[in-house]
Amino acid sequence: MIVMLALGGLAGDAAAQAPAPRPAPAPRPAPRAEAEQLFLSGQAEYDRQHYDAALTAWQRSYELSREPALLFNIAQAHRLRAQSGDCTKAIERYREFVRLAPGAPQRAAAEGFITSIEGCAANEAAAARSTPATIEPSRVVTRPVVHEPASGRTKQIAGIGVAGAGLVVVVTGLYFGSRASSLGDEVTAQCAAGCQWDEVSDKASRGHTAATLEWLGYGVGGAALVAGGALYLLGRREASEPGLAVVAGRDGAAVTWSGAW
Repeated sequence: MIVMLALGGLAGDAAAQAPAPRPAPAPRPAPRAEAEQLFLSGQAEYDRQHYDAALTAWQRSYELSREPALLFNIAQAHRLRAQSGDCTKAIERYREFVRLAPGAPQRAAAEGFITSIEGCAANEAAAARSTPATIEPSRVVTRPVVHEPASGRTKQIAGIGVAGAGLVVVVTGLYFGSRASSLGDEVTAQCAAGCQWDEVSDKASRGHTAATLEWLGYGVGGAALVAGGALYLLGRREASEPGLAVVAGRDGAAVTWSGAW
């Protein structure tokens, strides 16, 4: 059901030829030749189910004539076109029609159509809320995704630290070696002309312990020196590898790389 208007004395009943429900008669608006012509053009397009063209003509006709019945027709075209957002637009036009023409015979039909498409309008509103905002690509500032050689530098630093600790342990082993040698010389000198074991047992025991710590320091410190050196060389090689970067641009992305030789 749509409203069939008579603008400036011109009206016609083409209900038998319409592919969709036709408008019902409505009050005659003020005679305006352009508004009447636009109404008739919109009616012809509506009959052919060309709802886009019908909407364009009827909306312009309403702007010129302010005839409330045209709002009912516009709502009908939106409802039947059934594109995204049309349910919401149809409800808006139906409600505006009811507000401006509360005594029109099409009021009950308009209110019935509002009820029938309220669910559709709610779905449109939910979809609009869930649609993310479009960002202009040219205005996006993107940080490059870069393969940094930082891990190589970290390994170099760690290698230096491990080697330094190993060197300290080796020096400690040297100290204990010197201590063991000194204690051994004292025991040898004390027993050169004969001695009792009880007299030199404590000194000999300390010398033996120092000698053990000497070789333990050499072993642990040497291993640390080797491990630290290997770690440093590995980190140096990684730090010299090229760095890759993916940089986003307006027309796509570019891959860049850099390195040292």
